[in-house]
Amino acid sequence: MDSKSYYDLQILNQLEQAPSLTNRLAAEKMGVSVKLTHSILKGLITRGLIHATQKDGRSRYYLLTPKGIAEKIKLTYEFMEFTTQFFREARRRSSEVCRDLMQAGIKRVAFLGCGDLAEISYLGIKEHGLILTAVFDDNKEKDMFMGQVIKPSKDIFKERSVTSRDRFDKILVTTYDPRQPETVKYLPSGMTANDKFVWIFNHNEMVEEIQRKVPTPPPVQGDDT
Repeated sequence: MDSKSYYDLQILNQLEQAPSLTNRLAAEKMGVSVKLTHSILKGLITRGLIHATQKDGRSRYYLLTPKGIAEKIKLTYEFMEFTTQFFREARRRSSEVCRDLMQAGIKRVAFLGCGDLAEISYLGIKEHGLILTAVFDDNKEKDMFMGQVIKPSKDIFKERSVTSRDRFDKILVTTYDPRQPETVKYLPSGMTANDKFVWIFNHNEMVEEIQRKVPTPPPVQGDDT
């Protein structure tokens, strides 16, 4: 599933739950610009997936058309299949990364990100005998992950001033942009890459490979595409 399809699905899901919507509110929920949200809504209207009527000066009332309902079902199926393949590929690739680090003599690693990809990557850590010594995630600061207190990302390069127990040789990037999981060498905003970072995913071909494995969704009533 590409980023355009992901955005379409997010909008269609939002409109099903709250037909009265402003561009700004939709943009905030998706974490994108108002300009992009307006473009997505306009495209959905043009394709006949939603119908819009003016509610007041700031918001419009949107209804999913039968074609829009069919498209939402199809995109939901594609998203679920893509997610299944994505995490299957994540398990394989994270294991390979940990194996390569172990063979290169790397023992102590940190995680940048403690979401679902981190949980999967932790299996590779245990499988290949690496040691997780630190976890960084600005969204979950001071929580716990696999026995580690989660620290803010600004602390990543303070390892020289901490005890040897907390130091690490490499930082596994175990976070990604869910809207664009194919982003090459993704890092959170404000961070700059260097040779300390190791990415679980760093090739556009990964998503292309996953998409090839996703079966074509079955036809649904109202889908005339």
